Amino acid sequence: PMVRRRVAATFLCLCLAVLAETSTVQDQEDSGKLGHECTQKEQQGDCGMLVCRNSRCSFCEMDVECQRTYDKFECRNQQCVHKRLFPMNSSDIMATVFAFFIIALASGGGGIGGGGALV
Repeated sequence: PMVRRRVAATFLCLCLAVLAETSTVQDQEDSGKLGHECTQKEQQGDCGMLVCRNSRCSFCEMDVECQRTYDKFECRNQQCVHKRLFPMNSSDIMATVFAFFIIALASGGGGIGGGGALV
């Protein structure tokens, strides 16, 4: 039973990751902001997944343009999107290790049924 739960949880996580990658609703909304006025300081608020270049929202050309507001973004298909999980960088690895230890600590401290924190 425990192996089945883990397999099911892993499958669910993979399905959610695929759904997150294929979402296009935000892309369509942000494309409508193309050409609107913006400021570098408020790039994400003004342009969404586009970049602010010459005070106008436009498509990105390089990762550096997307990383002005948040270093976890990359330019993909001319829009700024959250970077993929792989290849992992140092902050991704640290967050994974931290989450592992927190979950391990929480599941051990619950007594009977403490594994419910993992489900």
